[in-house]
Amino acid sequence: MNLLFRCGKYYKEEHWHGAIETPVGRFQHDEAPLGPSLAFQCLPRMQLYLEGDDCASSASVLVDTFTTLDPLRYASPLTTPVSTITLNIDIEGLRSVHKNVQINSTNLEFPLSLCHLLPRHQPFTLTCSAELESYSSPHEILVTSAPLLYLPTPISGSVTSIDRKTGALMTRATNRTFQPIFPIGFYTDFGGYLSGNLSILHEIKSQG
Repeated sequence: MNLLFRCGKYYKEEHWHGAIETPVGRFQHDEAPLGPSLAFQCLPRMQLYLEGDDCASSASVLVDTFTTLDPLRYASPLTTPVSTITLNIDIEGLRSVHKNVQINSTNLEFPLSLCHLLPRHQPFTLTCSAELESYSSPHEILVTSAPLLYLPTPISGSVTSIDRKTGALMTRATNRTFQPIFPIGFYTDFGGYLSGNLSILHEIKSQG
């Protein structure tokens, strides 16, 4: 075992200068784009949905429409400034259309009905297309997709999901609604942070 090489990284500069192994902890950066790009992506708000949820109102889609000069993998070059965006959301043959979508925004939220879907263990494909209109050129269409999980109700136990808008962990016991939880692990209780005062959890909850 190489004691100078842990977790894919050399911890001292003199250990990796001239070494045969390349430090794998260093990220490779793509070349910056020549002009602005539109970072367009869409994701289901919740990491998963359950059959017991209200199929008409519990689901939604988060959409990003911001311009950037960073080389993001989901960004597309813009040849002219965008004046308006029309968003189409498709899942299993059902389309919803949203006009005049806000430009240069993140976490825009749009409702999504799951009532026409039959719950299953395989993910559905959520497809979003953005029709870009500009004053000086014909409209352009960008398309992106993401998996959507709509699962059968479990027979017993509980289910945990991630709220992608807030980053919160949400758990649901059988026949109940999702509630946020505060995970407790090694780093949470590091140094006895909670051992002498569990009311800290109530304070954190009150802060959202």
